[in-house]
Amino acid sequence: MKIDILQVYILLSILGLALCYTETQYTYTAKLDNFKPSDRREFTARYYEIRDYFDPNTGPVFLYQCGEYECSGFPDYRLFPIELAQEYNALVLTLEHRFYGASQPFDIWDTDNLRYHTTDQALVDTANFIQQMKAQLADETGRSDDIPFFMFGASYPGAFVAFFQTKFPHLVKGTVASSAVVNPIIDFWQFDHHLTQVIPDYCIDAIHASTYRLEDTYPDCKADYNADDLNMFDFFYMMADTHVGLVQYGNQSSLCDRFSTILPEDYNSYSDYQDAVMVEWNDVFFNVVAPDPQDYNQEHLADTTIVQSDSSRCWWWQKATQLPYYQTYLDETSLRSYSVDLEGHFDRVSYIYGLDRSLFSENGPFPDAARTIREFGGVGLKGQKISFVNGHDDPWIEAGYTETDDFYLRPSQVVFSYQAGHACDLVTPTDDDSFLLQEARHTEEDYIRRWINEIW
Repeated sequence: MKIDILQVYILLSILGLALCYTETQYTYTAKLDNFKPSDRREFTARYYEIRDYFDPNTGPVFLYQCGEYECSGFPDYRLFPIELAQEYNALVLTLEHRFYGASQPFDIWDTDNLRYHTTDQALVDTANFIQQMKAQLADETGRSDDIPFFMFGASYPGAFVAFFQTKFPHLVKGTVASSAVVNPIIDFWQFDHHLTQVIPDYCIDAIHASTYRLEDTYPDCKADYNADDLNMFDFFYMMADTHVGLVQYGNQSSLCDRFSTILPEDYNSYSDYQDAVMVEWNDVFFNVVAPDPQDYNQEHLADTTIVQSDSSRCWWWQKATQLPYYQTYLDETSLRSYSVDLEGHFDRVSYIYGLDRSLFSENGPFPDAARTIREFGGVGLKGQKISFVNGHDDPWIEAGYTETDDFYLRPSQVVFSYQAGHACDLVTPTDDDSFLLQEARHTEEDYIRRWINEIW
């Protein structure tokens, strides 16, 4: 394996424990097409190592799978697995997903090249990587045992590691799948519906009021948000992301607390109420979330130029083909504009990738969510030794795995905790974490301990 040395030193105090480790960047060679033996093309992919806690005689390997973003090493805000690595003397590996960051098979992101950008291909990349690392570690340590690997992933990588455990159970001994979106719903109206069940009514009222005001003043209002280049769908998709993202990641107080004293009945007219709401809404937009409107621009997403730090085009390709999760307007209870509908999503992705619009529908061929479910299982996933964890406030729970009929083989848990958001269990622990969130982490650790004890 080719080695590119990049050392990162991190010193953090977590619950009174100091985590100090060195992270080193490496590259390895991956096949372009894992399903066509005659295709010998290869590309260079990236991974990272943390060896500070590793006992080469008995230590396991914790593999953190990165996903739809540039992977710059183990995420420094999700250090719970690092605490576990310290306790269990584990080697920590962090693996970048093909077509993201520096793991680029081509020098352009055109649609023809993106056909190699599939979850299926990436799963085999990970399998090949684990096999290479097992052989390398065996030579390095002289161990005769099958060095055990455990996987961690959150969100799409959470689904990814659950799929991996199902497809390659001989390569991993257990998996933590945090907020794992295993069910690729096409018309994902449930996303907004879930949010209406977990945020206060006064906050829902304020979101509706801001949305109605923006609809009434569109398109003139676009200039106020530096969004003149966005069409109606893209503009209102951005606006919905601004508020749902805060709740998704357990920060609903940053949005909703400011509306607790702004109530419709306290104003002479609904317009006056909207005026007051928009003052706070604009503060959230510009000073709390501060999205870049170009990230939502279809013209920007249609650009085939590779930018390692911008994963939008590659992620939307996965949404266009295998993993849609299209968040849509259902009715007046939805927390987004009526303009963000399913047909708008189909228009958008067909334009971005230059594909015939007639190819996109709920019945396929694009996006082929039915094939994804057949191949990987969806909510009927049959993998063993997978710990599924979901945050109660997280709207992605509607695409997750929350039940099991075999607690030992497929342990599943749901974190029902106020403001427990997306992938909250892997986030670096603090003294302020809720009791239920702390209990969820303890349960995860219990599973890992059990899986390790089964080996030794």
